[in-house]
Amino acid sequence: MVEAAAAVEAVGFLGPIAQCTASQLGIDSEAIRVYLQVYVESTMAQITIYLDDETAAQMRKSARESGLSMSAWLAQLVRDKTTATWPAEVVGLAGAWADDEFPSAEELRAGQVPDTPREAL
Repeated sequence: MVEAAAAVEAVGFLGPIAQCTASQLGIDSEAIRVYLQVYVESTMAQITIYLDDETAAQMRKSARESGLSMSAWLAQLVRDKTTATWPAEVVGLAGAWADDEFPSAEELRAGQVPDTPREAL
Protein backbone atom coordinates (compact mmCIF):
# COMPACT_ATOMS: atom_id res chain seq x y z
CA MET A 1 0.00 0.00 0.00
CA VAL A 2 1.34 3.47 -0.94
CA GLU A 3 1.70 5.96 1.89
CA ALA A 4 -0.92 8.73 1.93
CA ALA A 5 1.77 11.44 1.75
CA ALA A 6 3.26 9.95 -1.42
CA ALA A 7 -0.20 9.54 -2.94
CA VAL A 8 -1.15 13.14 -2.24
CA GLU A 9 2.07 14.30 -3.88
CA ALA A 10 1.31 12.07 -6.89
CA VAL A 11 -2.26 13.33 -7.16
CA GLY A 12 -1.15 16.94 -6.75
CA PHE A 13 1.78 16.94 -9.13
CA LEU A 14 1.23 14.24 -11.76
CA GLY A 15 -1.54 15.01 -14.22
CA PRO A 16 -2.90 11.56 -15.28
CA ILE A 17 -2.68 10.16 -11.74
CA ALA A 18 -4.92 13.01 -10.56
CA GLN A 19 -7.80 11.28 -12.36
CA CYS A 20 -7.34 8.04 -10.35
CA THR A 21 -9.37 7.11 -7.31
CA ALA A 22 -7.73 6.26 -4.00
CA SER A 23 -8.52 2.56 -4.46
CA GLN A 24 -6.91 2.55 -7.93
CA LEU A 25 -3.74 3.91 -6.31
CA GLY A 26 -3.95 1.29 -3.55
CA ILE A 27 -4.57 3.87 -0.82
CA ASP A 28 -7.13 4.09 1.93
CA SER A 29 -9.26 7.19 1.14
CA GLU A 30 -9.60 7.94 4.87
CA ALA A 31 -5.79 8.13 5.09
CA ILE A 32 -5.77 10.75 2.32
CA ARG A 33 -8.52 12.76 4.04
CA VAL A 34 -6.62 12.74 7.36
CA TYR A 35 -3.35 13.61 5.62
CA LEU A 36 -4.93 16.53 3.79
CA GLN A 37 -6.66 17.83 6.90
CA VAL A 38 -3.58 17.63 9.12
CA TYR A 39 -0.77 18.49 6.74
CA VAL A 40 -2.27 20.53 3.94
CA GLU A 41 -5.17 22.45 5.43
CA SER A 42 -3.23 23.43 8.55
CA THR A 43 -0.12 24.80 6.85
CA MET A 44 0.66 28.48 6.95
CA ALA A 45 2.40 30.62 4.37
CA GLN A 46 6.09 31.09 5.01
CA ILE A 47 7.34 34.47 3.90
CA THR A 48 10.90 35.73 3.94
CA ILE A 49 11.36 39.42 4.69
CA TYR A 50 14.53 41.46 4.77
CA LEU A 51 14.89 44.11 7.48
CA ASP A 52 17.76 46.39 8.33
CA ASP A 53 19.24 45.84 11.82
CA GLU A 54 17.45 48.80 13.42
CA THR A 55 14.03 47.80 12.08
CA ALA A 56 14.57 44.16 13.11
CA ALA A 57 15.53 45.28 16.62
CA GLN A 58 12.40 47.45 16.85
CA MET A 59 10.26 44.51 15.72
CA ARG A 60 11.87 42.15 18.27
CA LYS A 61 11.34 44.71 21.05
CA SER A 62 7.70 45.35 20.11
CA ALA A 63 6.96 41.64 19.82
CA ARG A 64 8.57 40.94 23.21
CA GLU A 65 6.63 43.80 24.85
CA SER A 66 3.40 42.44 23.33
CA GLY A 67 4.16 38.95 24.62
CA LEU A 68 4.08 37.56 21.08
CA SER A 69 6.54 35.77 18.85
CA MET A 70 7.86 37.88 16.00
CA SER A 71 5.78 35.82 13.59
CA ALA A 72 2.58 36.34 15.60
CA TRP A 73 3.36 40.04 16.07
CA LEU A 74 3.92 40.54 12.34
CA ALA A 75 0.75 38.58 11.48
CA GLN A 76 -1.24 40.82 13.86
CA LEU A 77 0.29 43.92 12.27
CA VAL A 78 -0.76 42.74 8.80
CA ARG A 79 -4.31 41.98 10.04
CA ASP A 80 -4.52 45.41 11.71
CA LYS A 81 -3.31 47.24 8.61
CA THR A 82 -5.52 45.36 6.16
CA THR A 83 -8.75 45.10 8.10
CA ALA A 84 -11.75 46.66 6.37
CA THR A 85 -13.82 47.43 9.45
CA TRP A 86 -13.92 50.38 11.80
CA PRO A 87 -12.46 49.87 15.29
CA ALA A 88 -15.08 49.26 18.02
CA GLU A 89 -14.25 52.64 19.58
CA VAL A 90 -15.22 54.45 16.38
CA VAL A 91 -18.36 52.35 15.81
CA GLY A 92 -19.37 53.15 19.41
CA LEU A 93 -19.42 56.87 18.57
CA ALA A 94 -22.25 56.46 16.05
CA GLY A 95 -25.23 58.40 17.39
CA ALA A 96 -23.20 59.82 20.28
CA TRP A 97 -24.32 63.39 19.46
CA ALA A 98 -27.92 64.45 19.40
CA ASP A 99 -28.99 66.13 16.15
CA ASP A 100 -29.48 69.49 17.87
CA GLU A 101 -25.97 69.39 19.46
CA PHE A 102 -24.04 69.08 16.21
CA PRO A 103 -23.95 72.07 13.83
CA SER A 104 -25.53 71.75 10.40
CA ALA A 105 -23.47 71.98 7.20
CA GLU A 106 -24.80 75.51 6.65
CA GLU A 107 -23.68 76.57 10.14
CA LEU A 108 -20.24 75.09 9.58
CA ARG A 109 -19.86 76.90 6.24
CA ALA A 110 -21.27 80.26 7.46
CA GLY A 111 -17.89 81.83 8.21
CA GLN A 112 -16.08 80.55 5.14
CA VAL A 113 -15.22 82.51 2.03
CA PRO A 114 -17.24 81.39 -1.02
CA ASP A 115 -15.56 78.77 -3.15
CA THR A 116 -13.87 79.81 -6.41
CA PRO A 117 -16.10 79.22 -9.44
CA ARG A 118 -15.07 76.12 -11.36
CA GLU A 119 -14.68 75.96 -15.11
CA ALA A 120 -17.14 73.91 -17.12
CA LEU A 121 -15.95 70.54 -18.38
